Amino acid sequence: MTNKKINISHLEPIKSVEPVERANTSSGTPIRSVEPIERVNTSSGTPIRSVEPIERVNTSSGTPIRSVEQYINPNIQLSKNSIHLVLNHCTTHTKMLVFGLGYDSELWYNATGGNTYFVEHDQTYIDLNPNIDSDHIIYFDYKGIDVQSSFQLKLDEIHKFVIPEALVQLAPFDIILIDGPSGYTNLMPGRLLPIFWSVSLLSSLNTIIFLDDTNRSLEKYCIQRFFTDYNVQFFNERGGFALCSRKSFFGET
Repeated sequence: MTNKKINISHLEPIKSVEPVERANTSSGTPIRSVEPIERVNTSSGTPIRSVEPIERVNTSSGTPIRSVEQYINPNIQLSKNSIHLVLNHCTTHTKMLVFGLGYDSELWYNATGGNTYFVEHDQTYIDLNPNIDSDHIIYFDYKGIDVQSSFQLKLDEIHKFVIPEALVQLAPFDIILIDGPSGYTNLMPGRLLPIFWSVSLLSSLNTIIFLDDTNRSLEKYCIQRFFTDYNVQFFNERGGFALCSRKSFFGET
């Protein structure tokens, strides 16, 4: 892993990933292309492109997967565009990891047919989700780290925070959504550890990492520090949202 830092404020807009045509694995016929939602010029903050949500398709039969729209509720903080962007990458064969439990957890749990795992430090949000198998919830307390201190941590100091062994055993994941822990004040845990672990320990070349709240200072810093080998697409959603994929997977842009 490289520590090369880049200043994304001076970067040219990242070229969007061309839509990938998915095919019915039984017939070889195209099903439907995956479109990007809305990408933002990181230097100007202006939207580049928008798109409508896409129906999810069973890759083995070509038939629509059972709708999970029933689990979308007004308490979910992620925008609907962000939700559909993630759902477009989900099938019942997807192994997904979500940092942070909340009002959207049943959505992610059912989108993969129960093949989604969660990391949470707040018992309140664990209690909020009694319908999720407890074996799929991994507790981590983030003790000893906060937003303010995250900016000064060197690599050897980051490595002192021991990742839960259950996560290591489950890795790699197909999709990782980093939407926790809380990080909107300096004394909250922040997301440096989930980001670092996702990039260095929990992903394969094919893993797609989604990161919420990318307009925050710590999230911007982590993108500069840890995603140098990734194509990062920014979306003009509530608080900022990003899709991160390794360059060796989607190709250099």
